Amino acid sequence: MSAEFRRLVRADRVTEGAVAVARYGVVQVGVTRLRDGRIVAFKNACPHAGSPLSGGRLSGATITCSRHGWDFDLRSGACPMHPDWELKLYDTREVDGWIEVAPREVEIW
Repeated sequence: MSAEFRRLVRADRVTEGAVAVARYGVVQVGVTRLRDGRIVAFKNACPHAGSPLSGGRLSGATITCSRHGWDFDLRSGACPMHPDWELKLYDTREVDGWIEVAPREVEIW
């Protein structure tokens, strides 16, 4: 079962060095543009403690959780400090001035 792409946020709201936050269903998603122009989207919650990552520090392709200082690579979702923890990423595309996202795996509650 694969998820479908949904419009999330206008493309002009997604800039390098900042995180735009929107909802995909009931999930808060953070979206940013990397230096190379690539758009990345991620679940706006630290997988360790649930803190909103949008409140953390963004530097290049790394976002740091403000609660415990864990770093996450926005290109892969990896947490080099704690390899067992991984940030949930979304597939992205830009269509007609909008950023659209789809989960890479479907969550079953």
